[in-house]
Amino acid sequence: MTKNCHSLICIHFILGILLLSCTVGLASTCALSITVGASSTVVTDGGYGYEAFPDITRLQDGRLMAVFYEGYSHISLPNASYPYGGRIMAVTSSDEGVTWGSPSVVCDSPVDDRDPQITQLSDGRLLSTFFLYNSSYQVLGVYYVESNDGGVTWSAPQMLAPAPYAVSSPVRQLSSGRLIEGLYYSIGQQCGAVILSDDNGYTWSSPIDIPNNTGLLLDAETDVIELADGSLWAAERSSNNLLHYATSIDEGQTWSESLPLDFRADAPYLLRVQDDIILMGYRGYNDYGVQYTALRYSLNEAATWSSPITIDSVNGAYVSMVELNDGSVLAVYYEEGAGSDICARVITITPITVVPNTTPLFDSMESYTTGEGMLVDGSYDWFKGLNGSSPGASSNSAALDIVTGGISSAARCAGNSTHTNTWTGSALEFEPISRGTVDVSVLVYAGYASRFVIYVQGDGLMGSADGYVWLQLYPDAYDRTYSRLRGLGHDISSEGDDIDGFGWVEVDINMDFDNSTIVTRWRDVDDSTGGSLGDWHVMQSANVLPFLAFDYVELTGLTWSEHQYFDNLTVTHTPPAIPTTCAEAIAAGYGLAGDFNDDCRINLLDLAMLAENWLRCIDPTDNSCERPWWE
Repeated sequence: MTKNCHSLICIHFILGILLLSCTVGLASTCALSITVGASSTVVTDGGYGYEAFPDITRLQDGRLMAVFYEGYSHISLPNASYPYGGRIMAVTSSDEGVTWGSPSVVCDSPVDDRDPQITQLSDGRLLSTFFLYNSSYQVLGVYYVESNDGGVTWSAPQMLAPAPYAVSSPVRQLSSGRLIEGLYYSIGQQCGAVILSDDNGYTWSSPIDIPNNTGLLLDAETDVIELADGSLWAAERSSNNLLHYATSIDEGQTWSESLPLDFRADAPYLLRVQDDIILMGYRGYNDYGVQYTALRYSLNEAATWSSPITIDSVNGAYVSMVELNDGSVLAVYYEEGAGSDICARVITITPITVVPNTTPLFDSMESYTTGEGMLVDGSYDWFKGLNGSSPGASSNSAALDIVTGGISSAARCAGNSTHTNTWTGSALEFEPISRGTVDVSVLVYAGYASRFVIYVQGDGLMGSADGYVWLQLYPDAYDRTYSRLRGLGHDISSEGDDIDGFGWVEVDINMDFDNSTIVTRWRDVDDSTGGSLGDWHVMQSANVLPFLAFDYVELTGLTWSEHQYFDNLTVTHTPPAIPTTCAEAIAAGYGLAGDFNDDCRINLLDLAMLAENWLRCIDPTDNSCERPWWE
């Protein structure tokens, strides 16, 4: 086992941009950039050689204080070499965790003192809580010690909660001033619990158990955080199942049933930081069951959580965190195994404000061709024109004269029956787009006996690795249009026969990712009545599920007698609207299963509605069920 934090994952690495759905009240902060710094060492030796279970807080004088367990192994019962067993130690830092002082003793009782926490109360008293093990591995209850001189001296230990309650998180102060300490009941049907104080920690309530009717072991290592609406959210570990949580709307006096989240987490630690981001540090499990030190965050008051972020590969964890003066977060944790040390990493959190952007990704090709239409002649590569090269006009070209209301007839080309030209443009490539709508549009001049194709493809477009959409024009020669959607293992085709004559037409493909629809269409621009825009002719309108992303456009053409021109290729991405009210969030498809009264949260009101309708049924095939349509 490595004995030095610096020899672990000590490079500086960026975990990148992690997305979480926008939510009501946090509509503009929809993503975070998370950077995890190099590993540093807080403590390498407190006297016994094994350091674990750290907890950190900021003192009123600006220093950081971390308390930790000091023993000879994971459990350090009294023996001949260590007659008092494990003990509680503390270190402080005056430079935001860059360097740390020498460890000092906080408590060393005749039994194993373990899993310490530290809080400074509003009157300046330091309160360190922990629990005790006796020589038979029995929990003796939760105890605390106090310091009135900034940690120089400490009181004798006093009981906070009787056996078999244990503790793994610090005392939290609510906005009302009430103190709450997360506990857990450590034998039998294990469950989370809390204890309360309304006189700044001089007296405490009896333990209040959090209901656990799951049938699971909730050896809960409970931590509690106050949410924006004043309710409480408690995280509870399960050693053999998913992390659970419970809520309270009366400052911890009563609690909802414990319910599962969708990930495992040991020793969860909760911290609210800038921009109302809630962090959860914990010991996680990868897909192979291997433990590591992890972090998740919530942008919506613990309603949902991000994907896991690796803090370190070590499996000790028991993360504790504090916000630094520059807005970053210092996470402390421990290694597991012989010679375990207390480690730390600085985590930089940058909220990314997402603003709807309707600016075309590419627009107005004429700006690259100085007002002339782009001539596609022979093997000409149209993509060169996008980069500012000459469009390669020939004697058969004509100026493209864009006028209000359409394109004038002066833009038409003289015939040249000697050419048989096929061309394919290089693809315009984009970062994959999979939300909102994408509209691809281009103006085309296609003469007699010619074909023009606008072709778009994406990563898994319409659920197929080679999924694509194309729209073909056959003016005069076949007197028809044609579109095809390729995906889901088959083609979906559409044809029309109402395109006719020489002239400019606009072709368009609209992809709506949020509603899973694709529309292909065309319309006359320079028609026989004088150049006004004609009505759209819809060739294909399809609900196609799913199409995952769009990332490039390509144009191809074939002509036997005429040159082909195109202009004003436009690719426009319109992101989905960000909901600003509960009703808009539900209408946008972000509703929660179980939110029966559509108030955008699942709470006891929804549970009451469920209970009121419990065992009711309206199955028409079951004569015992209600049949309201008969009334």
